[in-house]
Amino acid sequence: MKIAVIGKGLAAMGVIESLQLKYETVEIDWIGPAIGDEGWPNCSRNSTAVVALHGIKEGLSPLGDDLYSAFFQTKDFIESFKPAGVTKVLRYHVVRDDADKLENRFGQLEKHSFFNRDYLCFFEEAYAFNTDIFLSWWFEKLSTHKGVTSYDDYIVDILSNEAIGLRDTYHFDKVVDARGSLFPDDLRPVKKVPGHYWVWENVEAFPVEENIVYTVNGHNLIYNKDESSLILGGSTEKDSILAPRTEQLLRQRESFLEVFPEFGASMKVEEASLKTGTRVKGPKRMPFVFLQNDNHIVVNGFYKNGYTLCHLMGQRVVERLSETVWYS
Repeated sequence: MKIAVIGKGLAAMGVIESLQLKYETVEIDWIGPAIGDEGWPNCSRNSTAVVALHGIKEGLSPLGDDLYSAFFQTKDFIESFKPAGVTKVLRYHVVRDDADKLENRFGQLEKHSFFNRDYLCFFEEAYAFNTDIFLSWWFEKLSTHKGVTSYDDYIVDILSNEAIGLRDTYHFDKVVDARGSLFPDDLRPVKKVPGHYWVWENVEAFPVEENIVYTVNGHNLIYNKDESSLILGGSTEKDSILAPRTEQLLRQRESFLEVFPEFGASMKVEEASLKTGTRVKGPKRMPFVFLQNDNHIVVNGFYKNGYTLCHLMGQRVVERLSETVWYS
């Protein structure tokens, strides 16, 4: 039995991880654009990638239940394997003009002191990902497993038992389609949502001595002390245009500087690199798994939660495939 997994992002990696955990031996052709190839759109790489509980509680909505469960799966994965590119950070949701909103979401707020001033905040531990380093680490871990063969290719069509690529044609018994934003629009009602964020590298003047995330009005400012990097954003555009736009980021920057004027020297717009990612939003923002046909299963719709959902949804794909008696 040969399984093809299409895509090289978080969804595909979660599927391959779950296949390897469930079956001692499985033959997998892993097909997709090369990790680190700047020429391909890849939401997994172009992400601010902060994993935290975000005040989510069980029993309020199906999506909330998924994200709650997925957070603890991701936390267990990080603490068990100590993956490269993942940093534990302190996260402070700082009140600006939204104290009631934050208290309703998180519960009791507390005072924390920064720069000799007191701020009303909600504190939580979180994880920040250097996406290139982490994805390279996980790719190496999964691709060197017995039975996995990786191909760098762009799949343009999937037929009943073969995937047509730009470089070759790949035959399979079953295929898992995890192409993310490269997923064809006509196969299921999904919305592709572009967004932008800023990155400052080699930051020398940032006045903080620890890995930290400040969240103001729902937007993150992420400082990685070890890498001397700063990330702001991101935006969410209401159309499918990928062209760089900074209006939302400029407003977010102004909000942060009103709260923390000390950051101005480190957040000069002319020194920032603008990153763009395309996320896939399913109905009601829910991730989804469905059978396109007897041989073809699709996983997608992670939207802004790929680094949280990948393990849970990989497990669900394998459970769904197992129900079809696809492997023996």
